[in-house]
Order: sequence, then structure tokens, then C-alpha cells
Amino acid sequence: MLRILILALLYGALVNSFSLPDLLMGGGLAVVLTALLWRFNERGPYRSRWRATTRALLFTPVLVGVVMGQIVRGAWQVFQVVIGRKPIPPQGLVEVPFGARSVSGVLATGWIATLSPGLVLVDIDWERRIYTVHAFDASNPATVVAEQLRFYEHTQRHVIP
Repeated sequence: MLRILILALLYGALVNSFSLPDLLMGGGLAVVLTALLWRFNERGPYRSRWRATTRALLFTPVLVGVVMGQIVRGAWQVFQVVIGRKPIPPQGLVEVPFGARSVSGVLATGWIATLSPGLVLVDIDWERRIYTVHAFDASNPATVVAEQLRFYEHTQRHVIP
């Protein structure tokens, strides 16, 4: 139940509206996602679940803030190209390894990456344990990979492992 509430509030923050219809929509989506991904959730002893839930509650505002920052940064980069202040950077596909992500963590990473202008999830290869993104600025693919791994390790892992 707490997970559904957190996801509904996260949805409200992402659509920038905490009205009842939006929260109900976020809650409905959270119920559907939780039901679909229930079998993929790793369940530990009661104590570790309590710690994980507490950590998720504490880090959810951090996750929302970082995602909002990524959206603003990506929009600014695209805006500078659109108005002609910067040249169009080389674009391309970048493969990012899963690392220690769970299935729900990989899906959340792909969804979060697609929210920000500049990155779009293209493919998830479960056998090779990589996901592919199309990067607006793929001049240095290692930087894109490092940013994705850093985002997971410092922010997302605490909320959606």
C-alpha cells in the first residue's frame, strides 16, 4: 500500500498536479505496475523490507528533484541547439549495462531516462543485460554510460532497486 502511495505521489509530481483525478490516475497506474511487477520484487526478511521502505520514503524527494533537474538540463541543451547558440551534437545509440538493477529497476531507469529531453530508451536486451538509449549528445558514449550508472547508484537505487 505504501509503495502505491509513493508512486501516486511521484506521478503527481511528474505531471505537476496533485488534484484528485491526477492522484487517482497515478494510483491506478501504480496498482497496475505493482500487480504486473509483483513477481519480480525481491522480498527479504521483515527487517530489511522495513529499512528498504524507510530508505525509499526518504530518498523519493531526492529522486524527484534529480529527475526534475535532468529534465531542465536536457531541455536547456536542446533549446540552445534549437535557437542556434550551439551546433547540433553527434547523436547515436549508447548501450548501458544493467549493473545491479532488478527488473523493476531497469524498467524504471528506462522510463526516467525517457522523461528527460536528450535520452530515449530504445531497447532492453535481457540476455546481454544491457539497455540501449538514443542520446541527443553521443559525442562521448562513456559519459552517457557513466551518468546513467551514477544516477542509479546515487539516486534511484535507494527508491527502486
